[in-house]
Amino acid sequence: MNKEFDFDRIGKQIPYKVPNGFFDEITSRTLIKAREREQKAKIRRIYTAVSVAASLLIMISVALFLKTGQPDIQTENVVVQPAEPVKPLSESVATNTTEPLPTKEKAELPVIEKPETWEKLLAEMTDEELVALADDLYDELFADELTTD
Repeated sequence: MNKEFDFDRIGKQIPYKVPNGFFDEITSRTLIKAREREQKAKIRRIYTAVSVAASLLIMISVALFLKTGQPDIQTENVVVQPAEPVKPLSESVATNTTEPLPTKEKAELPVIEKPETWEKLLAEMTDEELVALADDLYDELFADELTTD
């Protein structure tokens, strides 16, 4: 095949041919294809909206399912009724014994102190401890600067 194209041999003839009525029908064919594309886009938007709604419905139903699986604890409306009244120890022990009844000593409850404050903690420290603390804090604050030199 000859790779070079000779324009002199063709002359002023147009090498391409168009079917009859092509330019008359091009507008109607273009409009038909545009309508088809619009319909496909509408269908795609509907599918997207339906899938988003379905996803939200699934997430809400799973959340409700997980919430109903946990027991609800309501402390406001709980009514506690005591069981049988407890008899004192002196009534339950026979009265004909001469031994004294055992008594429970009241256990001393631990005294809860207020939490320490920084002011109180620093006031109890000695001067040497404060200087050591300040040096340690200084070293920690500027540790990056000291190691990069």
